[in-house]
Amino acid sequence: MLTRHSVKSSPSRDVTLHTPQKVCTPQKDTQGQHLATIFPSGDFIASVRPRVRSPKPDKSATPPESSPMGLSDATISQNTSKPLVKRTRKGQLGINSHGKRMLRSSAAVASKLFPRSLTTFCTVTTPTISKDENWIVNANWSELVRQLIQWISNQQVKNGISPDISYCIEVQEKRYKDSGIVGLHLHIVCQGRKSLKHGYIITPESLDTEWKRLLEKLLNRSVDVSACNKLETPRGDLAKEIGKYLSKGGTHLTQGDDKGLLPTAWWGMTKTLKAKVLAAIIKLTGADATYYWDNIADLPIKYWLVRLSATYGNYPVAKVGWITDKSFLATLQNIYSYT
Repeated sequence: MLTRHSVKSSPSRDVTLHTPQKVCTPQKDTQGQHLATIFPSGDFIASVRPRVRSPKPDKSATPPESSPMGLSDATISQNTSKPLVKRTRKGQLGINSHGKRMLRSSAAVASKLFPRSLTTFCTVTTPTISKDENWIVNANWSELVRQLIQWISNQQVKNGISPDISYCIEVQEKRYKDSGIVGLHLHIVCQGRKSLKHGYIITPESLDTEWKRLLEKLLNRSVDVSACNKLETPRGDLAKEIGKYLSKGGTHLTQGDDKGLLPTAWWGMTKTLKAKVLAAIIKLTGADATYYWDNIADLPIKYWLVRLSATYGNYPVAKVGWITDKSFLATLQNIYSYT
């Protein structure tokens, strides 16, 4: 079982930056292999992977006789003593920590790919429909999102823009409290125009038309989406704009039946953007990772500890947090060849 222990680091103002060329000789890693991950957003994870020795094979054991034609004659056994456990449906607790880091990182990468003035922030909402129809929409939500993202990608490609799109989903909390209907919001971030000289590839009219088409095809009737969608240019930092939606999800739903209306995935991004985000994540091992593990309290990083159960001797296996100094993050990215 994981438990969190809050730790506030107090970094020194004069930080001696660690570089691969000037590496301190760490103490011998007796507990396991240290790993350090630096995300483009500034999220930071230093962890240790316990060394687990695999048991030596018993050489005295007699190997089974081989079957003809290379076929196995092993008998498939069924253990009926253990009761079947029904797995919990995915997505019941909203967006997870990995999804939040990836979305924040996608915003950081996107800000390097295109300026804020070319960015479009889309909000797509389920219209006012009956509860039964809302069930149908939520049950097909992933397919609706897939087709809408594909439509936006096609508009970008037609206009010579790379289809770098990220999105996250949230529940309409006020609507749920007022009517008990679990309506969903879809927030999309993408490049909306090629340059300041070009017009926007997605307009409120075209977005309404496509969303209306998808819903009417699903519900087999006319649907009013006139007050469902919104397009805007982010006013501030893109990561902060996205961040205010990351804490929302389905955790406030109180009725057990309503949990089945939640999406199984709360975030996503196109393959092109995901490849760029993964390429921008810095992963360190060996002496470099051990340095950050040992000296994290002296660096501009706020973090907390994640500990394993007493089975592992209560050894802290991860220090999770974020880099508070943007210049420090930029220096690390420069050292480890990410610009």
